[in-house]
Amino acid sequence: MSVVDELLSGSTEEERKRFPISTSVVDEILSPATAPKISIRDETIIPKSTAAGGASALTALKAGVPTDKQAAIKIFAQARGIPESRYRVVGDEIVYQANDGQYYKEIPSVFTKPMTAAGYYAPDVLEAAPDIAAGIATSPMLLTGPLGVAGSAAITGGVAAGTNAVRQAIAGLLGDQEFSGTDVATQGLISGGMQLLPFGVGKILEKNLAKDIGKINTKEVVDLTQKAKDLGIQLTPAELTNLPSLKSQQKVLGNIVESADTLGEFYLKRYKEQVQPAVNKFLSSISKVDDPMTAGYRGQQALKDRVVQLEKAREEGSEPLYRAAFERSVPVDVSSIVKDIDAMLKIAKGDELKALQRIKNNLYREKPSFNAQGDEVMVKAFEDRLPALQRAKFDIDKMFKEESFSSMDKVIQGEVTNIKNRLVQSMGKDNPMYLEANARFEELSQPLNIFAERRAGQSLTAVSKDNLNDLANRLFNNASPQTVRYTRQQIQAVSPEAWNDVTRAYLQTQWEKAMKPRIGAKEPRIDAGADWKAMILGDSKSQKALLEALGAQQFQALNNLTAVLEAAARVKKLGSDTAFNQRALKEMEENAPSALAAFAKVTGSAMTPLKYGEFFKNWATERAFSANAEQLANVITSKDGMNRLRELRKMSPTTPKFISGLAQLAADYGMIGSTLQED
Repeated sequence: MSVVDELLSGSTEEERKRFPISTSVVDEILSPATAPKISIRDETIIPKSTAAGGASALTALKAGVPTDKQAAIKIFAQARGIPESRYRVVGDEIVYQANDGQYYKEIPSVFTKPMTAAGYYAPDVLEAAPDIAAGIATSPMLLTGPLGVAGSAAITGGVAAGTNAVRQAIAGLLGDQEFSGTDVATQGLISGGMQLLPFGVGKILEKNLAKDIGKINTKEVVDLTQKAKDLGIQLTPAELTNLPSLKSQQKVLGNIVESADTLGEFYLKRYKEQVQPAVNKFLSSISKVDDPMTAGYRGQQALKDRVVQLEKAREEGSEPLYRAAFERSVPVDVSSIVKDIDAMLKIAKGDELKALQRIKNNLYREKPSFNAQGDEVMVKAFEDRLPALQRAKFDIDKMFKEESFSSMDKVIQGEVTNIKNRLVQSMGKDNPMYLEANARFEELSQPLNIFAERRAGQSLTAVSKDNLNDLANRLFNNASPQTVRYTRQQIQAVSPEAWNDVTRAYLQTQWEKAMKPRIGAKEPRIDAGADWKAMILGDSKSQKALLEALGAQQFQALNNLTAVLEAAARVKKLGSDTAFNQRALKEMEENAPSALAAFAKVTGSAMTPLKYGEFFKNWATERAFSANAEQLANVITSKDGMNRLRELRKMSPTTPKFISGLAQLAADYGMIGSTLQED
């Protein structure tokens, strides 16, 4: 192999013994396309990333032209003079099995073998350049109205489709890639469609990373963008698209000194001027009452008034029947009941004794009589009047609700209850109209019985005055849709406004809980929208419950708001990023030989464990394009951020000083996102 071939291949004589490669760079270009197409994905393989194992810059450049993995594999295989069957695709990486049996990446990381990485991604730059230029040139048309928007989209899409077609033609010559009209059309539609999006979501979303573009749901992005616009909340491109590459880059900017302040100010300003006002506006659309204590009082009072309503309805429905029964009543014989009570009194003690004596007293009355001398006197006799015995029954019912009765033994409670049942039977024995009135009374008592059994009666009406600020939470926490629907119906029957007050109080207190600073933090949680959504809409039961509470229109408004707030929390905000850094350090360890050698060349000294921290700092700074970090942060947080990103992309490396521009190439075309994924 000639000196020129050795420089272009990036390998030494010793390395060529270990890693297969064709004898000449010229052979790489002229080698016949005879290997069968076989690209097998295998996610179980853990490939190594080394400079020696990577392809040469020239081979990488050629392999970067095809958009089809199989065509790229063909080029790599021809360069190494090995069968295509020794290649696999792991994730988005093309790897091959070397003579030592290990798998190696053809394209190592940009820091490990920068010329190879740059060569592989260069075709993306070349393809991107024309339609980026078209997008920038026609962006003023977006301001001229619908016709201008349509024209800009058509021009940008047409240019993208054309450059993609040219790229496929070249790929066909290099790697037998079949021409795909679908790919050309798709590229044109993507570019044109992205040009139409608010904030100019552009080229950085299209061909940044092959595995990212497949995740874009244009309809969802457009829908989310419109929701954010309606609410007046600005979302960054990463938050709009939810693409890992963009989120990684935004997160990197949040952890770099040069841009952290810019992003921090944006997040805080968005929370104070956009997010909180949007939440307040939504809550005010439900109710103007912003004090949970007041809302709790109004809700509880409505429930108590509802009980009075139901009792009145029962009385009005049964009273005519009772009145008719009393008017036509005949005397009732209670002597056998009194006899049994006397027998029980002989052994009764405590509360049982008091209860039996109380019942017995109600079964007697004083009535006029004449003594032996003929004088009128009042004597004690059995109560036989139906209306009076009805009052005796009411007193027994009242006694059953008292604590003294509840504390009695269950057997004794049963005996006392039996006395009441016998009394009712005796009263209706010769008075059938009375039994009809009782049946109607029981029927009208059902709503009250249900109320007493539900959360409304068991808990909400029993909340103390000091805890009324928590009434809304007691209602909604883990409540079924049926529970919320029933309580809403009871409160709205008295006061629809009170129900709105309670509903707002719940949503408001949950928002305040989500926004509460974590332990040790001084600032509010500016990205708590996702937590709020999880708290109130975290499962289907909660969603159905709030649908019952709000109604379809307000529930949709809540969904729109929480969707935007959740998107605003997609990117990890400022602060510690341990897992992210550990991922980067792991990659450094895998590439340790070449990485340490590179560092030693710069520092003139050996790499010691104590210098890992400083090395990582320098390495991460370069990879994240920290020299322009503040500018990038300003771009993604400005209202026209993506249009400005297009302008920034114009600054892609064009100078012969390739190494100095490598960091920008990596940042612009997602190398940060592809190697340092979101934790």
